[in-house]
Amino acid sequence: MRTVIKMAAMLPSAVAMVRPNFRVAVMGDAHGDFLDGECAVLERVAKPDLFLVVGDFANEDAAIIKRVAAATKHLSGAAHLILGNHDAWRSSRTGTVSETLRDIRDAVSPDLDVAYRRVEVPSATGVFSVVGARPLSWGGGIKATTKKSWALLKELYGVSTPEESTGVITDALLGAIGPAIVVAHQGPAGLGEAAGDICGRDWTPESADFGDNDLRDCIASARAVGVPLCCFGHMHAPLRHGGRRKMVSESDGTVYVNAAEVPRHRTAVEGVDFHYTIVDFGPGDRVDRVAGVWLNERAGLVDEEELWKRVE
Repeated sequence: MRTVIKMAAMLPSAVAMVRPNFRVAVMGDAHGDFLDGECAVLERVAKPDLFLVVGDFANEDAAIIKRVAAATKHLSGAAHLILGNHDAWRSSRTGTVSETLRDIRDAVSPDLDVAYRRVEVPSATGVFSVVGARPLSWGGGIKATTKKSWALLKELYGVSTPEESTGVITDALLGAIGPAIVVAHQGPAGLGEAAGDICGRDWTPESADFGDNDLRDCIASARAVGVPLCCFGHMHAPLRHGGRRKMVSESDGTVYVNAAEVPRHRTAVEGVDFHYTIVDFGPGDRVDRVAGVWLNERAGLVDEEELWKRVE
């Protein structure tokens, strides 16, 4: 059950008042909605240890990705991202990497883009291993990944087959030094077939599981390592025919978080409110709480919605 907490504008630092062991802030599918000052506000209010962006910045638009990359310099914690299907919107139709997509890849490499690799991020108790899944995903798993998409992945990442893709991600997970945090554009298969499930298909008369089966298999192979968190987007919170999607799910020790609150900007009394998903870790490197927050450059934290909380 979601709990909505209205926060007064006079309390802009409320999220930061009680510090968790480790905090992750996730920016969902922007689709063009990003203000240059957002990360400065996020740092002031939430001060995340790790900032993740799950793709779909805009339709193959290098400018917004460069602005997000520049804005991460306001953050004291680590920052990483993965590209979504919209970030290769035109190239995916030709199977050839455009100059714009090349510019996008150059803007986020080698430091920000975590697709098909692992990076370690220090925490109060040791280290987390952040592992990137298959980028540019349209969802629906390997069978829905076209030859043109594989051509892009080969040219940009040197990965050209389903077997190679799954193997690279699995190897990165199995080599994790600490508990693994998986970053993907689309979430894994196996989390429900209803339209309102976290990766459920909601735009056709018959609902279905639209998660990626390759990501499901990679995570299953790494259970012994420990995968406390998997963050993604792609499947928007508002459902096509009304209602809202389930945005957090837990299965086999992993908390799955869909951060795609779309649109992630809304008109405010003063300026614009912008949305982030906050994931707080507690003792034992376990996710304790997930919340959606709306921030404002002037007012700070204006709304907080508790999406999930661990119950012992």
